Amino acid sequence: MKRLFISVLILISALSLLSCAGMKPPRKPDEKNNVPPLIQEKKVTLPLEEQTKKSLELFNEILNISQERDRRANPDRMAELYARIINDYPGAPLAQESYMRLIGLYLRDYVPPRQREAMDLYRDYRKRYPESPLRNAVEDIISRFYYDKGEWVELKAFVSPYIKKFIETGELKTPVHLFYYSEAKFNLNDLRESYKGYEIIISKFPRTRSAGISEERLKEIRKKVRERKQEKN
Repeated sequence: MKRLFISVLILISALSLLSCAGMKPPRKPDEKNNVPPLIQEKKVTLPLEEQTKKSLELFNEILNISQERDRRANPDRMAELYARIINDYPGAPLAQESYMRLIGLYLRDYVPPRQREAMDLYRDYRKRYPESPLRNAVEDIISRFYYDKGEWVELKAFVSPYIKKFIETGELKTPVHLFYYSEAKFNLNDLRESYKGYEIIISKFPRTRSAGISEERLKEIRKKVRERKQEKN
C-alpha cells in the first residue's frame, strides 16, 4: 500500500509539470473549421419516433455498403450517410453511434487518415452529447489510433484528464487510460513515471491483459536501467 501511495504521488508531480512546461498548450481550432463540413447543426422538428425509424433505414443502408468487397476504396458514401443521421435525426440513439463510427471511419478507412476531421467531430460530439454512454468507446477509438501510430505526445495529452481525475478521486474503474498513459511515457523515455504507472495497474487490476503487459514492461525498464548503470561504469 505504501508503494502504491508513492506511485500516485509521483504521478501528481509529473502531471503538474505537464501543465507548466512539458507539453505545448492544446491547439485552438480554427473557428471556421472546428466542425467537419459534413456536420451541420439544424433545427429538427421531426418526432423522436420518426427520427429513430428513418435513422435505422439509413443505418441499414450503411451496413449493406460495409459488406461490399470494395468498401474501403470509397468511404465517402458511408461518411455522407453517417452525417445525414447526425444532422437530420440527432434525437435518435443511432446519432451518437454514427458519431462513433464516423470518427472510426476517418481514422481507419481513409488514406491518409483524416485526423483533424476526426478530432473536430469528437469535440462536436462531446458538445452535443456530454452524457453520452458511448463516450468511453469513442475515446478508445482515438486512443488506439494514437497508440498504433506511435503518436505518444498526443496519446499522453489525450488520456491525461483521466489520470488527473484518478489522482483527485483515487478512483480508477479501468486500467485502460493509465495503461495508455504509461505506454506513452515509456515510449517518450520517461522510465521512472511509466514504471510507477505500470505498478499501479498490476496492483489494482492484477488479472487484466494490461497487467500482463505491464509486468513485461517492468522487466524491460529494469533491463534498461541496468544497461545505463553499466555504461556509466
